[in-house]
Amino acid sequence: NVAIIGSQSPWLECICLNSDAKSVTTVEYNVPEVNYPKLKAISYYKDFKNTNIKYDCILSFSSIEHSGLGRYGDELDPNGDIKTMDDIYNNLVDGGLLYLGIPIGPDALAWNANRIYGNIRLPILLEKFKVLEWFGCSFEDALRLPKGKDWKSNYQPVIVLKKN
Repeated sequence: NVAIIGSQSPWLECICLNSDAKSVTTVEYNVPEVNYPKLKAISYYKDFKNTNIKYDCILSFSSIEHSGLGRYGDELDPNGDIKTMDDIYNNLVDGGLLYLGIPIGPDALAWNANRIYGNIRLPILLEKFKVLEWFGCSFEDALRLPKGKDWKSNYQPVIVLKKN
């Protein structure tokens, strides 16, 4: 069972539906209408936070950094990203995997667009998980790479995490 956190465009869902996943669930603040047998969509606040369903794998790319900033209909909360990671942790089976794509660079808040994770906030965000692998670039490399003038110029590697 796979869950996808945040989905403006269902590209992760397409990949999962063409794999061996027996079910794929999109978790959103604004729940999209879905009419596909192996795919369902649920509300983050109403369903995901209050469920007993455990997922084998959760994927999130370019989503967690927005949590709590109100940009996508979520409640304003300065620790919304950390609380979302807690909810993800609670909804994974023991030993479950999280594939997380977030912007890495010097710590910053580009209000109300997103957060950028660096030496300060990244360890807090990942503290409950074991880091298995980085794809795209390492944390150290992302901090050394040149940055552009806007928040979109930061790097979003995928970090593979395991529930402790």
